Amino acid sequence: MYNKKIILILYIVYFFQNIYTYNINGTSLYTYDNITTYSDSKNFINFYKSSFSKEKVLSITNDFYSSYFCKNDICVSVDNDYYRPFVEMPDINGNIKLYISETYSYESLKLNNIVSIKCDYNVCVSFKCNNDSECLYNKCIDSYCIFNDKAPITHCDNIYLGHRQSYTYCGKAYGDICNSKDECSSKKCYDNTCGMSTDGPSDSESVPSRAFMYFYYSSIIFIISLICICCCWCRRRNKKAIKK
Repeated sequence: MYNKKIILILYIVYFFQNIYTYNINGTSLYTYDNITTYSDSKNFINFYKSSFSKEKVLSITNDFYSSYFCKNDICVSVDNDYYRPFVEMPDINGNIKLYISETYSYESLKLNNIVSIKCDYNVCVSFKCNNDSECLYNKCIDSYCIFNDKAPITHCDNIYLGHRQSYTYCGKAYGDICNSKDECSSKKCYDNTCGMSTDGPSDSESVPSRAFMYFYYSSIIFIISLICICCCWCRRRNKKAIKK
């Protein structure tokens, strides 16, 4: 009983010491357990809005800078630059669950090449995991979410073809291990690691230039004028032929 009281006192001292430290630094820390309470959590969570079947996602064309995470046949829209480290997804019963989507390869873990926290001014967000179920890929090792080939997770990206045309492709997410580009949702594999899909229409493609518009309308006017001249010439020729 005496030992329990000592442990309790030490815990209370440690708890208040941490609060005091945070007040001095002026920094608030959010984790998987409390990220939804953060007023600007939308900057770190891909909130669930609607879901799509994988077939529907794969049928999307001519869309740009859009990405999806799919668990089995349930897909949700996410940011294409992987900035938000959390995602909400429904299960087969429609229950919404929060996952840590920031995931690393086991090779990166061994090399200690991992950043597990993002800070913005006086707020820091940690995406370390406590157990497998918190991770989108259902694998937590040493407090980090790790890619898991056995997990029914795929990532889908828009593949830009140029001239404002694209199709959707699904595969491994950015940062996962690959042997060829066809394994990656971005169709990019560099040094056995899937790259990020960043291609899309440029400003010159999205808005026609003045020179192009001038040429386009001038061509139409020229063609119409040419047709009118030809019609007038044909009428005069026919009238002369009738008089003869």
